[in-house]
Amino acid sequence: MLQIVPIVVFCPLPKSFDYEVPEGLQVLRGDLVEVPFGKRTLKGICLKDPYLGPAPSGYELKCLKRVFDAAYRMPEELLELAIWMQDYYLSHPGDVFSCLSCPAPLQKHSELSNATKTQCLSSGPTLMQTQIQALELIRQTPPQKPILLHGITGSGKTEVYLELIAETLKQGQSCIMLLPEITLTQEMMRKIHHRFEPIVSFHSGMSPKERREAWLSCRNGGPLLVVGARSCALMPLQNIGLMIVDEEHDSSYKQDNTPRYQGRDLAVVRAHRHGFRIVLGSATPSLESYYNAQTGKYQLVEMLERVSNLPMPKVEVVNLKDERRELKRVGALYFSKTVIAKTKLALMKKQQVIFFLNRRGFATAAVCPACAHKIECPSCSVALTYYKRAHLLACHHCDYRTTVPKSCPKCQHCPLMFKGMGTEKMHQMLEQLFSPHEIVRIDGSLDGEKNIREKLGQFMEGTGDILLGTQIISKGLDSENITLSVAINADLGLTLPDFRAAERDFQMLTQLAGRTGRGSKMGASIFQTNDADHYAIRHAIGHDYRSFYAEELSYRKALSYPPFTRLTRFVFSFGKEKELTQRIQMVMPQVRTAAKTHGVMLLGPAPAPLERIKTRFRWHLVVKATTSSKMSSFLIDVKQVFFELKGIEVTLDRDPQNMM
Repeated sequence: MLQIVPIVVFCPLPKSFDYEVPEGLQVLRGDLVEVPFGKRTLKGICLKDPYLGPAPSGYELKCLKRVFDAAYRMPEELLELAIWMQDYYLSHPGDVFSCLSCPAPLQKHSELSNATKTQCLSSGPTLMQTQIQALELIRQTPPQKPILLHGITGSGKTEVYLELIAETLKQGQSCIMLLPEITLTQEMMRKIHHRFEPIVSFHSGMSPKERREAWLSCRNGGPLLVVGARSCALMPLQNIGLMIVDEEHDSSYKQDNTPRYQGRDLAVVRAHRHGFRIVLGSATPSLESYYNAQTGKYQLVEMLERVSNLPMPKVEVVNLKDERRELKRVGALYFSKTVIAKTKLALMKKQQVIFFLNRRGFATAAVCPACAHKIECPSCSVALTYYKRAHLLACHHCDYRTTVPKSCPKCQHCPLMFKGMGTEKMHQMLEQLFSPHEIVRIDGSLDGEKNIREKLGQFMEGTGDILLGTQIISKGLDSENITLSVAINADLGLTLPDFRAAERDFQMLTQLAGRTGRGSKMGASIFQTNDADHYAIRHAIGHDYRSFYAEELSYRKALSYPPFTRLTRFVFSFGKEKELTQRIQMVMPQVRTAAKTHGVMLLGPAPAPLERIKTRFRWHLVVKATTSSKMSSFLIDVKQVFFELKGIEVTLDRDPQNMM
């Protein structure tokens, strides 16, 4: 008889593997181990305690090579959560368990970090009546019921969070605070470091050593306050009393590679399974969360006044069509008279201004003026973006880069014309318009995460007059000296073929306007648009979330989209389009039969909006189900049908955030 143990090996395979435990080696459920796998040595997690069993016939079991220190053992709660993730997202166990295990473990026990505890250093400021009322309602809500904290920008949600954290730590329980962007982690740390010490930070921008030390602190210490991005929802904290998901609506909480989990939803599931309090906070909640609050699944707590009764920033819409007509302009108009005048006034008062444009580079396309040929990425079905300073064309989907051709590749006409505007071109135009004021540009094109955080921090401390950037700058900034924000093209996202396009545009504009007027100085925001009558822009002008929610919800209901249905998206990619379509259509009769059996609806298969990425053609199939259980039973039925399409890459994305 052998001592046998099942191991989930950290590789994308659909099952665990049995290994022999050699004499003298102790291993328990949840232990991190090293095992021989083919010609490689891989890490894995022990699924069960060892058991005695006969040697298998026909082959010899391989032996465990190493068992890591007990400090790296995955807690029972996380083991159960990993199994739930594996079943719900239909991910390979190795992909899921590797997500939850300790990053870059050490071999030597002596190098393991000591346990730590977060201490409350001081009490916070005197709370406003709306904050006190919100806290009282949160305290009265049963821990197992999720809470949606809908607080307008500047209403003081952060102080409510910190008060809840202080109460939880004093009760000897740990807290996790999730933020959507790594760039916001430093800003939040700046706000709370004087209240608590030490704070554990955890996100992908940290080094493997820093991430390991943070993981071990959570595994072996407590009570702790942990602050970080979506992966914090998987930290091995025990005795959790509170989890906060700030900006819960943000699509950054969705993981875009396997396992494709939604950090916010995972936090809700973990809280429900283990009975701790969870607070989802946002000025512009996702339709799904607000619908859950309206129907009683979540507890709704609202803070609809700014602290100290500060007024909401005044929003002005500039209709670019009217302005072009007035100025008798035929081409593009980037800066209206209103934007120029109000920016100059703010700068004259030594106040700071934000300019928002969700497009990187200098120009969005290189076009031949003679034959209208547009230079596209050779691997993707998108136009290449022109970067003037580097004098190159780049693809934002596959990172392809090339020098700018001297003439049109199709008709040899010279020179090319660069159309559209990105942040690099706007930077140049702002310098010309508002010289000698300092422009700070943050768009992720050339800056690493650390550089972005440093630039944001310096701007918040007063370095720079104008902050120019993409969606990174539309949330989390809290400075009394920012008095004007400008959306250069407020309707830019509305043309995307995604049912969430209007919701995202409304959220982005509302959040951008909310960056201003957060102190004694009056705030203002300007939306430049070619579609001033669109309901997303119309409701964002008045900071009217409820009206937007009601109108958008009616459209979602008519078209059977979330929150009235659950979605799953299959994406198929292959190098030859004809063969891809033929092979998908071959298996569709089985899929349609399963859809009828389980009562789900199919949209497609059809070409994806982005038809080709990295030389591979892409088709997608969207599945709608009225309940999660119907979706699960259908996916279990058809998953193997799709994954047997040899050579075709199949991506299964449950509860997708991106429909492109």
